[in-house]
Amino acid sequence: MKEQEIREKIDAGFIHFNSIIEVLGKPVEHVEKTIKDYVKKLKENKKIIILNEEFSEPKKQEDLFSIFVDIEALVKNSEELVFFCFDYMPSSIEIVEPDNIKYKSREFSSFLNDLQARLHSVDMALKQYKSRNSLLIKNNSVLLRNMIVVILESGPKTKEEIAKRVGLPAEKIDDILRIMLEEKRIKIKSKKYELK
Repeated sequence: MKEQEIREKIDAGFIHFNSIIEVLGKPVEHVEKTIKDYVKKLKENKKIIILNEEFSEPKKQEDLFSIFVDIEALVKNSEELVFFCFDYMPSSIEIVEPDNIKYKSREFSSFLNDLQARLHSVDMALKQYKSRNSLLIKNNSVLLRNMIVVILESGPKTKEEIAKRVGLPAEKIDDILRIMLEEKRIKIKSKKYELK
């Protein structure tokens, strides 16, 4: 897009901005593909006009890789810019033009309501994730207890022997063994655990 066309868009109310979108993960091929897919998706979005994009080289960070793309773009209005932030989660935004952004109260109310709806959606997803995570932790604990019972059916074992059979370091099963002792499902005699 030529400078004159960009100026016409800004005069018509568009917002000219720069943004950095970053991806972290592994393997490096996945990280490169993901960032390119992000930009492809951006280009398909009719509400965003991509003027320029510059991809960085992947950088190793411990056992992960990071890559970013620096984007220059136009959006129709400030509401679309905020939704861009929610949808694409950029690590930074710089508004190039205009210097001032004005809202009419009705438009601003509508924008705030849309924003609240998106925040509620994110909050609901987070609550569902926490609920699933709690259920997984609880199920994992039950499974671990059952494994310990099966292991002890063949006779008394030390914590280290139990841990080896379960496939965890000995210190990771301390809490489960303590709970099972409190529940009187197992007992300990001469540093060996056995069923009650």
